Amino acid sequence: MNRRLKISIIAAVFVIGGGAVYLFSKPSSETQKSATAVTKSTVLQDVSVTGKTKSVSRVDLAFERSGRVSLLAVKTGDIVKAGQLLVQLETGELAAQYRQAESSLAGANAQRSNYAAALAAQQAKLDEVISGTRPEEILLAQNDIQTAKQTLTNYYGDTANTIADAHQKSDDAVRTKTLGMFSGSPGSLYSATYGTCEESAKNQAQVLRGSADKALAKMEIDAQEIALTTDAVRIDALLSDATLQITIIKQFLDATRTSISNQCLQNDTTIAGFRSNVNLALAGVVTAQASLQTLQQNIASQKLVLNKLENTLNLKKAGALPQQIDAQRAAVAQAQANLKAQDAQISSAVATVQLYGAQLGKFSLRSPIAGTVTFLDIQRGEIAAPNTTVATIIAPNALEIEAQIPEVDVSKLAVGNSVTITFDAIGSTPFDGIISFIDPAETIIDGVVNYKVKISLETTDARVKSGLTANLTIHAQRRENVLTLPDFTLSEEDAGVFVQKIGADGTAQKTLVTIGMRGTNGLVEILSGLTENEKVESVGLK
Repeated sequence: MNRRLKISIIAAVFVIGGGAVYLFSKPSSETQKSATAVTKSTVLQDVSVTGKTKSVSRVDLAFERSGRVSLLAVKTGDIVKAGQLLVQLETGELAAQYRQAESSLAGANAQRSNYAAALAAQQAKLDEVISGTRPEEILLAQNDIQTAKQTLTNYYGDTANTIADAHQKSDDAVRTKTLGMFSGSPGSLYSATYGTCEESAKNQAQVLRGSADKALAKMEIDAQEIALTTDAVRIDALLSDATLQITIIKQFLDATRTSISNQCLQNDTTIAGFRSNVNLALAGVVTAQASLQTLQQNIASQKLVLNKLENTLNLKKAGALPQQIDAQRAAVAQAQANLKAQDAQISSAVATVQLYGAQLGKFSLRSPIAGTVTFLDIQRGEIAAPNTTVATIIAPNALEIEAQIPEVDVSKLAVGNSVTITFDAIGSTPFDGIISFIDPAETIIDGVVNYKVKISLETTDARVKSGLTANLTIHAQRRENVLTLPDFTLSEEDAGVFVQKIGADGTAQKTLVTIGMRGTNGLVEILSGLTENEKVESVGLK
């Protein structure tokens, strides 16, 4: 086989093999969406930079501002840790302002939750208005109407017994309890059989005694007719008439009682007996009158309830008008604007807290390194002068790491943050460190604003030398045991942050969530909108 033939065969093998690889590795045209569960995890917000080791031998410390010393936390000769408090100045009103700023920030965050909930409610209402009333809601409205109708039927069913009871009590009051007090018969004038000092009341009682006979007769007819009819209009009329007749009977009893209540009759035993009977008669009639009036009110109220329920059902069946949809869209837009404005207030509140926090930091003198206090030239109650050395810390044989932090990350850091360190020259062995100093002044490097940060090593190792390149992972913030989702499951819109929540039936529903801290480990804290173990579509995962 000659050399040219060998080359041709080899080329053919590569072509065939490459086609096979392409055929079997070709991605599917359809992206398979997977589900991700809400879990409790730790959200980390780390800042990764590189720095250089340098020797640390002596640090002279001074306050940036003047103030009265309120606390000496150390004395000369003490061994201190990096970040440990040495001297504290009086903070005056600044500490109270800082606490007020923190409280305002907490209030702003709470209000944001309210606005987010209001937006979700308005959006849900808009979705409902656009899609129309669900069949199950129509069914519920129909059930409410049936219940209201049954209640009204029950009230009408009570009318016969109520009027009959009123007639019985009225008959007992007029023909039994006042027996012997008047002479006469129905259709003729009645005369009182007793003497009295209240002639006008007595005359009125005599006239009303005849009216009471007529009222009793009319009420008896009402009671007989209402027992035989089912017509609601007629029942209403009979109930109103019975109420009118019992009112006439009560007027008769009131006039009779007045005519025998004068002091001139107090020693008359016959009158005393009459008075007792009239009081009993009035009590029964008043009770019956109240029952009639209550039943009338119940029927009238229930008619209003039924009418309102029927109107509501008709509106549900008719669906929303265009102007109603427009009005609801306007409500959603307003809720979105409220949420956006609140986010601006939160940003302002955060800035205020950071400002006061930075100012408070100037009232505290902390050791930037681990070492020994060799100089302390201040006393409690003394006024510290700005930029005058107050303390000196010596760290023999110690190294620190100096790094430049971009301005976008420096606000996340604070003195005392822990740091994980590796060195290219040593390998993957991790070392622990802590931020001991953050330069308040910027450093411009290649036109970019940076801030110098110093990290103290918490352990010593002979392999660590001055000038080594250090890979730093600064653990700025950490939220443990919080609800989390991967960042790729979230979608951000003007209305907020949403997920596609998977329901019990397997369908996805767009759901508004409130997020907290975004972690550099790919997790995002979920504050509201979801619960643990609920699942969402991994919309951003390809």
